[in-house]
Amino acid sequence: MIYGREAERRRIGSLLADVRAGRGGALMLRGDLGMGKTALLRDAMSAATGLTVLSCAGVPAETELSFSGLHQLLTPLQLDTLPEEQATVLRRALGRESGTAPDLVVRSAVLELLRRAAEPLLLVVDDVQLLDTASAQVLAFVARRVSGLPVGVLLAADPAVDLALPELSIGGLPADAVREFLAAQGVLFDAATSALLTEATDGNPLAIAQFMKHRSPCDLVDTLIPVGWHRALATTGPDDDLAKQLEDGAGHRGIPETIPLLRHAARLSSSPSEQQRRGALAAQRAWKSGYVTLARALLEELPPPDEDAVPIAAGLRGLVELGTGDQSSIHHRLLRDADRTAPEQAAELLFMAVGAAFQANEIDGAIAAAQRVAELDLDPAYRRCGRLLAKAVSGDGDGPEPWHVFDSAPDAVRRSGAYRWIIPMAISWIGPHPVLAREFGMTAYADLIANGMQAIGMLVLPWLVDLEFRLGRWPEARSHAEDGLRVATDLGLQPKVADFQAQLALLAAVQGDDQAREHAAHALETAEPVRNRWAAAQAIRALGLRDLARGDYESAAERLSGTGMLHRHQHVASQAAADTVEAQLRTGDREQASQTAETLARASYRCQALLAEDDHADKLFQLALHTPGMESLPFERARTALLHGQWLRRQRRPAQASTPLRLAGELFDSLKATPWADRARAELRACGGRAAARREAAPALTAQELEVARLAATGLSNREIGARLLLSPRTVGYHLHKIFPKLGIVARAQLREVTLA
Repeated sequence: MIYGREAERRRIGSLLADVRAGRGGALMLRGDLGMGKTALLRDAMSAATGLTVLSCAGVPAETELSFSGLHQLLTPLQLDTLPEEQATVLRRALGRESGTAPDLVVRSAVLELLRRAAEPLLLVVDDVQLLDTASAQVLAFVARRVSGLPVGVLLAADPAVDLALPELSIGGLPADAVREFLAAQGVLFDAATSALLTEATDGNPLAIAQFMKHRSPCDLVDTLIPVGWHRALATTGPDDDLAKQLEDGAGHRGIPETIPLLRHAARLSSSPSEQQRRGALAAQRAWKSGYVTLARALLEELPPPDEDAVPIAAGLRGLVELGTGDQSSIHHRLLRDADRTAPEQAAELLFMAVGAAFQANEIDGAIAAAQRVAELDLDPAYRRCGRLLAKAVSGDGDGPEPWHVFDSAPDAVRRSGAYRWIIPMAISWIGPHPVLAREFGMTAYADLIANGMQAIGMLVLPWLVDLEFRLGRWPEARSHAEDGLRVATDLGLQPKVADFQAQLALLAAVQGDDQAREHAAHALETAEPVRNRWAAAQAIRALGLRDLARGDYESAAERLSGTGMLHRHQHVASQAAADTVEAQLRTGDREQASQTAETLARASYRCQALLAEDDHADKLFQLALHTPGMESLPFERARTALLHGQWLRRQRRPAQASTPLRLAGELFDSLKATPWADRARAELRACGGRAAARREAAPALTAQELEVARLAATGLSNREIGARLLLSPRTVGYHLHKIFPKLGIVARAQLREVTLA
């Protein structure tokens, strides 16, 4: 497999195309040892369909044997196609007859032999610098004269060789290609550490392979060493004074530069506790800088900790592994580490254990970890956070607003740059205040990113995307998921990559986008090795919703029920309960549908309405449509309205059915949920009704007004619109005051009914 050589392969492909067209040509690849020239030659030989390939390579043992290279190259060809004089000279050059072989005659004979070949030819020559001089001169002569023949000459040599031929310089691989190269060998590096490795090896594939075989990513730290510190870093024995100087010096430099200083300070420290502390600080700086792979390697090289140093490394290790490793294993490791630490540090580890257990669908374990926080010998604020988190994970619908959790958090949590945001979000994102939780999440994510904590931000962002999906803010959800996928991929955060792929699958599925299957496949492939069962379940849910929208009820029921969903993740199964019941009922499996509703304790009025066999269903659908907070959940509301309308139509009450069906169609249209909107319109037509026509935007809107209207239609507040367009909220309000009469509307909500091209 060739990585990062798209331009080079195109250039070689152009040469092959010319040869097939009878135009011929030559190209010499020049580059240092290990740059991949041989791999490109082999790739070219594989791509040379329709051409006869002749190849040879320079060999040190034959450098002094005249025409030995030519002997390798021409052996497959029959010399009797040549005039006798040329054939004789060429046989002498190749050692088949005795006698002299003048250079010019040999060169002319080789060119004529190629001209008379029955098929187009590709001559491939590797390690030209090791060829005997006579062969190299013949090849150079021929290569400069094949432009009118169906013959191509492709050579590879080190930079010192110059044959006056067209050249292609083969340099080092770029950092992204280095990551692909490593990934193909099962080695996952984040983008930042990959860039360090690329710099240290000049992108040389051979050097990279040798580095990975014999050295640790920690050795890359030395490429960060600031100028002037080399003498200090040359000291190898314990030196506490110098260790302190290095740590103090690190405090006055940028984060990447501090990593080698702190690492060496740890090595110079005489006490295990200082070795542990300074080494952990180096790993922490690496983590904050985006060197996730390097951070993990630095943690692994820490000396065995003494009791006092355990919390420093354990907390950081938990954060690193939470974003990169097997969620189930991390959960149990964090629990063990929590047993060995002081209460305040134990609380930190237990909070992380809750997150890992939740991702792994070990819900009972997550609840138990949260309850352990509530039982620690700490101030009441910690105990309250633990109880609230246990309730949230268990699916209890009650819970405080996120800002209230933020304000009442323990002092140590409020002082933390990360946990003051993570804990309130963890408690509130599946709670009863999704609008407030989303606003809090926006602030939290912006603060984390502004303070350089991208990896921590990736822990919060999937919760924000989930909230935006439920709230119908799908453009923002898609944008955040795409940004998250890019950053998580760069940082090597595989569990988060799976989260964002699954969420993109869900967004694509409900809008009828064909990419749903691709995103879901990637999510499942990435989620399984790290046991991120939340992401896997979301991906399956996406495919089930896609099947449901297309009327493929058998597939939908198969995906959403049984081992397909419930055993993947309990929380996601509860979210999809009504969809699962609907799919099962559509396939005639009422018994299984009833079992699903009974198993999932959070089964909604919608589930009950689907299962009701008499007019009680009407009341249950009404209750579902008017559940507190439903106004903020447009997709759920539209799905319920569609089912209500379908039920009313089956009861031969078409006039009554038109109202919920029209509501469903309008909501689906506002979300651009095309397959669902089409179903709502079809049902409405069957009732004799007609969907409301979407208003077209008036051409009188200015460019600024049009942009404001588009953003307002997605549900953004004036302040949020202003932040995006660099306007004050007052100016946004002024624009909306002018927009409404131009569009013939009177309310902000009506913007969703207008086509804003």
